[in-house]
Amino acid sequence: TDFSAATRHITGRALNGNELVFTGVDLSDGDYFTISLDPGVCIDGVWEGTVRTDWNNAAYRSCGNLPNSTIDVIIPSGAPNYPVLSSGDNVSVRSFTIDAGGSLTASNVGMNFPTVTVFGDYAKNGSITGRLNMAFEGSAAQTISGNNMFATLNVNNANGVTVSSGTQDIRVGVELETGALTTNGNVVIRSTS
Repeated sequence: TDFSAATRHITGRALNGNELVFTGVDLSDGDYFTISLDPGVCIDGVWEGTVRTDWNNAAYRSCGNLPNSTIDVIIPSGAPNYPVLSSGDNVSVRSFTIDAGGSLTASNVGMNFPTVTVFGDYAKNGSITGRLNMAFEGSAAQTISGNNMFATLNVNNANGVTVSSGTQDIRVGVELETGALTTNGNVVIRSTS
């Protein structure tokens, strides 16, 4: 495809996810194209943390929507405040990424940990203070990457969950409801006694 004189504008759409895919494009001869995003366009699921740390306040997100099973959540670096999930919180996300330099705090009371249910992939490149209950309930195969310290890990996905990288340190237990957990030797289950 020749892009040398092409101009195409796509407007009126919010990006939902962090991937843009082009098929049938050959740039091997040195052609290139530029993709830009208007500053006023929001990307659903991106944590901004402009004022406080409350995960459950939609005002701290780029588009003002609370995460759910259809929204990819990204916690980027450079936010003025980072999210806190409190004891007993139960939230759902499609995919969940904590970028390098990004962070999340999970506070618990006794053994009552916050729970994050993920329907896509989970990648932790930043940090989490505290432990989470993590539930993987996607319909397609899911992956876990990065070094993590979970309270519990629950798999309810007929297509399974694979630990692709990092060590998964689990304090309380693993529950396999449906599907397999492929550990690749990267899961450590510790006794709480």
